[in-house]
Amino acid sequence: MLKVEAGFSIGEGFFSSEPIPTEIDFNGHVATFFLRTPSEEFREAMRLRLIEIKEQMSKLGESDTTALATLIAKTETIQKDALAHYVTGWDDLEDNAGNAIPYTPANRDKLAVVEVTYKVINELVATLITAKHEATEKN
Repeated sequence: MLKVEAGFSIGEGFFSSEPIPTEIDFNGHVATFFLRTPSEEFREAMRLRLIEIKEQMSKLGESDTTALATLIAKTETIQKDALAHYVTGWDDLEDNAGNAIPYTPANRDKLAVVEVTYKVINELVATLITAKHEATEKN
């Protein structure tokens, strides 16, 4: 089972528009992802897309496998779009055999559909948004 832990530190560059280096530990191997926080408009558009999919899923019957496959594909597209917006690169990411995984849009899209990885990155971005907001409020 994949164990993923992540974190970032508030320091120099935290309030710039530059991506924030964020460490993610994949079963004892740490990779650095460079994350940017999304705009309000992007977050709202993503939220509306997810609501639409949830509404469509709630109307599916058990035997409607074609519609379910379509909704799963739409969900994966949303996850890929989100990571395309959040992740600007990474360092030291490796596969299970220890081979380097270079940052490319295709590799980023592959990670987007790995549920645990997508969830961790999405939660990190939400934490970054909150941390930036709270730090801005204090200053």
